[in-house]
Amino acid sequence: MRCSELLRASGTCFRRRLSAHHAGAAPPSAVAELGDVRPHSPFLKSMLSKLSFVALLLFSAISSMFAAEQSVVPKTFSAYIGGNNGPTYLIELHDGTLTYTSGPRGDPNHTKITPTAAQWREFRQTLDELDIWRWNPAYPNKPVEDGTQWQINLEYTDHALKAEGSNNFLKQFDRYPAAVQKVLGGKDFK
Repeated sequence: MRCSELLRASGTCFRRRLSAHHAGAAPPSAVAELGDVRPHSPFLKSMLSKLSFVALLLFSAISSMFAAEQSVVPKTFSAYIGGNNGPTYLIELHDGTLTYTSGPRGDPNHTKITPTAAQWREFRQTLDELDIWRWNPAYPNKPVEDGTQWQINLEYTDHALKAEGSNNFLKQFDRYPAAVQKVLGGKDFK
């Protein structure tokens, strides 16, 4: 293909004279024709466009799945429930693993628990159903000094909550410790 044909086909053509040294046996007047041979057929353009679009969709889907899977595990989670006269339960999240501390004051048992993604999803779903994100920061019961106290510190990428109470529980509160027990694989939290 001559340069003039390449110019019509691709819109780009370069010409360069070869020196005798580079041309070898070719006469010094030899011309090398270099062309940018980019196919510009409508079919190829259409295929490249469709492949680019599919690749972009695939990348977006994979990114979304990864982000969604990451977001089922809270960024921060600690919870406490207990009282002066009974067992106490404390949960703290570190790097995807829960440290579960239970037992009477002064003689606690520590257990490491790594919930599955399915357990975390169910936990989050229950929290959303309870509308826990709208709980007040404090639920005190001033006349009573002992009894059952509870605290929660929870943060996801899209919601956060810090709340506590003393002998004062919301109407749907019982579903919250039940959800915690499920994410703990059935261990007590009440």
